[in-house]
Amino acid sequence: ETVKLGLHVSFTGSLTFDNARKVQEAFIALPMDRVMAETDGPYLAPVPVRGKRNEPKYVRHVIEKMAALRNMDADEVAEAFTHLRQSGKVLHFGVSNHTPSQFELLASRLDFQLVTNEVQFSVLYLDTWYDGSLDLCQKRRISPLAWGPLGRGALFQGNSERILRMREVLKQTGEALGGAPIDQVALAWVLQHPARIIPILGTGVPAEMRSSVQAERLILSRQQWFTIWERSRFPRIFSA
Repeated sequence: ETVKLGLHVSFTGSLTFDNARKVQEAFIALPMDRVMAETDGPYLAPVPVRGKRNEPKYVRHVIEKMAALRNMDADEVAEAFTHLRQSGKVLHFGVSNHTPSQFELLASRLDFQLVTNEVQFSVLYLDTWYDGSLDLCQKRRISPLAWGPLGRGALFQGNSERILRMREVLKQTGEALGGAPIDQVALAWVLQHPARIIPILGTGVPAEMRSSVQAERLILSRQQWFTIWERSRFPRIFSA
């Protein structure tokens, strides 16, 4: 009925939610020339920043979800990015959770450089290190954004053998650095990766933000840095 009336339908961050199947089905049923993406800030922040204050810069996650739902090819996505750039609506583009091959494919269709890839990375999540995502960012000299840099809260609340082991090594490292708490040590570890990662903090609590900023002042030795990596990567070696 909306299309018959000549109207457009706009989708917000709710399109990215796992439980938004009906919304996603409605999007798929609509012709693309009747679809719009909007921020609807400060509400309905999309995945992977759900729960944070919504801002215009997050609308790219909605667009990326649209592309995934429609199985749009790289040429279609590149055309949409180029149109938005030429119209002055977006100055720089990055992507989220792209594998190295997906990033390279889209980049090959653009006349301008993608400025970042937002990926999950922390002392508890190393997949994007081993799949080449961080290597690709170094190759292209772009700084990746890291969501979940503190393990999405698991670092403080989880009780698995691996998490307990990581808390212990972070605590020991913090003590050696003058009593730094484990959250600062975990963030400092991410910051000192050679890819020059920019962590995305999932908090709006002033005290937590102040603590996180202190991580920039911590300088881990190479031995400390690799010890943390080893404890996360090779649990069998260090399980007593």
